[in-house]
Amino acid sequence: MHPSPDNPAEQLRACHRAAVQAVAPGPALRRALEHATPPESPPVVIAIGKAAPAMAAAMHEWLAGFGQAPTDGIVVTHEPPGAADSALPVVVGDHPVPGAQSFAASDALAALVRRLGPDTPVEVLLSGGTSALIGAPRDGADQATYIAEVETLLGAGLDIAHINATRRRTGRWAGGRLAAALGPRPVRAWLLSDVPDNNVATIGSGPLLADGATAGSIPHVIVASGADALDGAVVAWGGDVVRHPTPLAGEAEDQAYAIVALLAATRPSRPTLHLWAGETAVTLPPDAGLGGRSQQLALAAAAALARLAPDGPHITLLAAGTDGRDGNTPATGAVVDATTWDTIAGRGGDPAAALRRCDAFPALLRADALLVTGPTGTNVADLVLAVVQPIGG
Repeated sequence: MHPSPDNPAEQLRACHRAAVQAVAPGPALRRALEHATPPESPPVVIAIGKAAPAMAAAMHEWLAGFGQAPTDGIVVTHEPPGAADSALPVVVGDHPVPGAQSFAASDALAALVRRLGPDTPVEVLLSGGTSALIGAPRDGADQATYIAEVETLLGAGLDIAHINATRRRTGRWAGGRLAAALGPRPVRAWLLSDVPDNNVATIGSGPLLADGATAGSIPHVIVASGADALDGAVVAWGGDVVRHPTPLAGEAEDQAYAIVALLAATRPSRPTLHLWAGETAVTLPPDAGLGGRSQQLALAAAAALARLAPDGPHITLLAAGTDGRDGNTPATGAVVDATTWDTIAGRGGDPAAALRRCDAFPALLRADALLVTGPTGTNVADLVLAVVQPIGG
């Protein structure tokens, strides 16, 4: 793709597709396994997260190359299995808030651990969503209280590190408690990272890493991350790029205003793609509507873009997740520019009220700005991609 001023929104959508493709979990795990040593005997495979089915399939394929197959295992994910049969039992958990399905998945994992032989090797495959999908209170604590605590935590505007630090203390399998249950068996972990710093204690709330332990106690391998997604977008763009190393973090609305201010101050000579990865947060009001952190960021960016001087650079911005679902909506994000805010208002919406209520989804829908991909089968960081065109370009 060659950068062009004609349709920056479509170019950003293409870059997002390339970013998601770059972190497809099956190929990513296959690459990581190329130089790995097979287990001494057929292992049990535990795959948990939004990318669990694809990662489990890649592990099964790799083991078959050595004449092995999993002796037992489980796949815990957020969507019912498709037409293709899984080599392992598939259990569907709840996401983003644990519920009855997650509690059942947690129990199914416990039953699997109890079945294991004392020397059975275990290959653990973790990806985004793990914390919720097997989310359950530890030590038989009240389930309703646990659910309420998670809902409060997710709506408090905290970053993922703070959220998962709390989950490590309260979750049945978090904070190294899966490692403790597996005991001295040979265990390896393969992770698709959905946290900005690839901290293995934060990914999935660290089920294999107790407080004070090191990742070397159980080998942890990051097979793909937000950085790899940005690599894919850069290749798809094929032109001038500014890659911002500071991860997206903090309130989505604040992050949007900071990004737009930074972009408005640039004066590129050619269309330039700016990229960020990370995870913002949203503090939900009591009357919160439909949306997610990427849509909230996009709507706030639309407000800021609408206020820019008309003689400045033209900016188009995409904010989206990589898993295909943002918050409580079927969209994964949105693409906005300086016209989006007024388009919402012109079509009968109140974008300012939508921003206050975290009700970005219906507002962005009015402007045909939503990005809808469906479930992608992967999950790394949230992305912000923005094209800045030269003044007059």
